[in-house]
Amino acid sequence: GDTVYVYDFGVNMSGVCTLSINGKKGTKVSMQHGELLKDNGRLEMRNLDIYYKPLPGLAFQTDTYILDGKQGTFTPDFTYHGFQYVEVRSDRPVKLTKESLTAQFIHTAVPPVGKFSCSNELLNKIWKAANQSYLSNLMSIPTDCPQREKNGWTADAHITMDLGLLNFDGITFYEKWLDDMIDNQNEEGRISGIIPSSGWGYDDWIGPVWDAAMFIVPMAIYHYYGDTRSIEKLWPVCTRYLNYLAGREDVEGTVTYGIGDWVFHKTQTPTEFTTTCYYYLDNLYMAKFAELIGKDGSSYAKKAEELKLLINHKYFDTSKAIYANGSQAAQGVALYLGIVPKEYEQQVADNLSTMIKANKNLLDFGVLGSKTVLRMLSKYGYADLAYQMAAQEEAPSWGNWIKQGFTTLAETWILSPEFRDASVNHMFLGDINAWMYNVLAGINYDEQEPGFKHILIQPHFVKGLDWVKAEYKSVNGIIRSEWERKGEQVILKVTIPVNTNATVEYNGKKIDLRSGKHQLTF
Repeated sequence: GDTVYVYDFGVNMSGVCTLSINGKKGTKVSMQHGELLKDNGRLEMRNLDIYYKPLPGLAFQTDTYILDGKQGTFTPDFTYHGFQYVEVRSDRPVKLTKESLTAQFIHTAVPPVGKFSCSNELLNKIWKAANQSYLSNLMSIPTDCPQREKNGWTADAHITMDLGLLNFDGITFYEKWLDDMIDNQNEEGRISGIIPSSGWGYDDWIGPVWDAAMFIVPMAIYHYYGDTRSIEKLWPVCTRYLNYLAGREDVEGTVTYGIGDWVFHKTQTPTEFTTTCYYYLDNLYMAKFAELIGKDGSSYAKKAEELKLLINHKYFDTSKAIYANGSQAAQGVALYLGIVPKEYEQQVADNLSTMIKANKNLLDFGVLGSKTVLRMLSKYGYADLAYQMAAQEEAPSWGNWIKQGFTTLAETWILSPEFRDASVNHMFLGDINAWMYNVLAGINYDEQEPGFKHILIQPHFVKGLDWVKAEYKSVNGIIRSEWERKGEQVILKVTIPVNTNATVEYNGKKIDLRSGKHQLTF
């Protein structure tokens, strides 16, 4: 009709719209922004309205204008929305065309530094959707969703550090957010689950897995940029925080409160296990921080070792090589954090692969599993299985979101039929994007020579892919890795920046390379 128009911008995004319109003076025009459509073509808001209790006459994510009778262009200030669709409604007839409404994609300016593509178009779409979700949640702080909460959840940020830094030059963005973290710490030494906070979020239900951002973010900056300034700045914050946790320890010498593998599919990993694991990581990183900036970290190294022993004594069944309740996330987290004794690593990974195969190659984890499972399968000889999970289209999977037509990543693996889901534009399940760089293309930093001064090229020529191309503009220059099947052979082409060197690792072989362009045949 002439009082309701629905616009589809083709991609979910964060931002506002510019409306160009001519109408009678006093005409009231509203623009409501949403992520889904009803079967009848109208805007579907139930995935957001279920959390929002509107006041009379007010609608969520809606901008309203009263026309002055002249041809006008209107763009709202001091707000932004999350949307793919916009429903324009007027209380009098108006004429609108496709050109009448323009979406403005708004996010913090971070220069692109990474590219990835491969022969599987589904993976390319997942990679693109993860980047779109990431940018949609960059609003001077890393947020959880652009349409409802817009909060700086700490785990959302640290889980996606590799995704962020492999695709965008984000060092100043994260340095700014670390300043917010310093401001956020209270007298007890706690930080809140969202940063910045107006006072909410210093709660036991959130806990150390989320708080680990204060350790993981500066460590990532060091690994990617070779810069220790964030570590130096956060040292007193981390010291106060670990002193606070020490005061919360139980008789076993650990803390167990908080959440862990959030938005798990079916199997919940015990949070006391994941909290203890991240308490271990905190102390391990603190000992490394001390080494890097000339502090005494012996007490942290000792505590990390004690926690590692506790985890393996309490949560590890050596006869079965199973951690905690034997979930995919439990196996993945233990391997990823380096908790598993060396002699059991392969068995733990073997069991991880077995439980996934028994689940028809489907995932059964939440945010922690999304960071660790694909990576650990790939590390311990099951890259083909990891690829099968990554390329899966049956729910739950990343591919199923794409199959449904989403252009960003959802908040939960399977959307609730009652619309009890807040968002289909979340970034915290998006580490699969970074896995594509690290595992499929094989571009990795060397912890011993940070800032990609020495580069590890560790590609996996998985069954099902014919070619992979990736590049990353590191602080030391552009790194490229691409491979293609030629009959029974794989041709690997690598570009290494000036004044750096690299080691190609494949099938147990190591080949050292200097700067320049190289071609290898396997």
